[in-house]
Amino acid sequence: MKKRLFIFHPNINNDGCKKTLELYCDHFVKKFKITLITNTLNRNLLKKINSEVKIINPKNFFFKKNFLLNEIYCIFYFLRIKNKNSTVLSLDGHFLLLFLKLFKLNFKLIVRIANPIIKNNKNFFTTDPGLKIGYLDLILMRFADLVVLYNKEHSKILLNTFKVKKILIIRNYFPKII
Repeated sequence: MKKRLFIFHPNINNDGCKKTLELYCDHFVKKFKITLITNTLNRNLLKKINSEVKIINPKNFFFKKNFLLNEIYCIFYFLRIKNKNSTVLSLDGHFLLLFLKLFKLNFKLIVRIANPIIKNNKNFFTTDPGLKIGYLDLILMRFADLVVLYNKEHSKILLNTFKVKKILIIRNYFPKII
């Protein structure tokens, strides 16, 4: 029986992170039973998601208008179905998941960061997808069970400045299985 993997991506846009979502779903669906948690109004953005992925997408316009409210809305869906053995891969909207880990909520959290990491960032926390990771988000990264990055220089900043120890570099390349 496949272990369950939740993919948390509250704000899917037509960008590189959507392509990463598609790649990760195609790759991980072979080993995991995947549930995608999102609040995406545009169904076309979900068409290329592997058909074996269960999608929880309430399509609520009110919450979608604000990044943080949308993240909170999706967190409630996750909390309703998670158990102590749950593993979450967060592709966007990491702040509240990291905050839950700070308070010892029992689940495994893998955070994938595609945004630039800057040591002296003036943003307190991340407020929109694609922006620099906020300072508070970076401080909380040490509570993640694993942080996945695309850039070795960013890993040095996380390790040296924010004391994040469990870091993995993945450049979004998965070899095709013949």
